[in-house]
Amino acid sequence: MDKKFFNHIRENIEGMELDALWDYAIEASPDYSDQCEFFFEVLEELIQTGAIELVNMYTKQPLNGPIEERLNTFRSSFPTDPVEMNGGLWFFSSSCPAGPLWTQK
Repeated sequence: MDKKFFNHIRENIEGMELDALWDYAIEASPDYSDQCEFFFEVLEELIQTGAIELVNMYTKQPLNGPIEERLNTFRSSFPTDPVEMNGGLWFFSSSCPAGPLWTQK
């Protein structure tokens, strides 16, 4: 992904929940699997650059382990189709394993 485009997304969703990132994924492609790929590509970059930590939605404790392991935890719970995603409301459901904790730069 182009660094300029990534920075644009990061700046526009900073401080927001992950449904804001999902909105960019929807704009990127009409295909659900492509939307998922886009979402996880940006999510991984946000974690790698230190912009966010994934935290448990209820305990607010960070997910532990290497980045790939944390992403796999998230992926394994991710909706398999747009109906389950419910327009991004899935990110606020008990099925969603984590949310973002935005870090200060």
